[in-house]
Amino acid sequence: MAIDTHKERRSAEYVAIVGPAFSGDTIKNMAKRKQWALITADELGQVVSSAEALGLRPADIGMLFEVPDGLSRLAGFIDTRQRELDILSLVISRLKAESETEEAVSARDVSLIERRSPLAPNIDELLDTFRLFDRLDLDIVRGIEDAQDPRYATYRIGDARSAVKRLRAIVTSIERGL
Repeated sequence: MAIDTHKERRSAEYVAIVGPAFSGDTIKNMAKRKQWALITADELGQVVSSAEALGLRPADIGMLFEVPDGLSRLAGFIDTRQRELDILSLVISRLKAESETEEAVSARDVSLIERRSPLAPNIDELLDTFRLFDRLDLDIVRGIEDAQDPRYATYRIGDARSAVKRLRAIVTSIERGL
């Protein structure tokens, strides 16, 4: 009763109850009937850690409160974001390794080389990563040979360390302004 009253007074769209655990059917049935999200403290802690590490927006985290499957959808979103970052690291590693032989690499090359790796990125994920590099800083990777089909455009690692420093300086300036 108190939760419903509080929800109405605050014109809240969602209700979430956080606790160490939820055993027994009483609270679970009530939550299901009232469309309340039940979130364990451990789950909330994992969300907070992921939000910090991955730079999730409040709108992203808000998915947590959507019943019946908000928590699982948020977990999928977090996994996707982490995968994108893992692929970014993999591409940089691959470009760095190939730079030792002075070979330019395409998204298709990386896809073939890494197809049996634990990450096994598909070509679309790789193309998204190369586009991200272009948006962040043109110096991270350098285009060597353009191709009509972007899968075959070749790249080499650029002055990535300097690009990282520039991006870090931008982040610091933004944070200082907040």
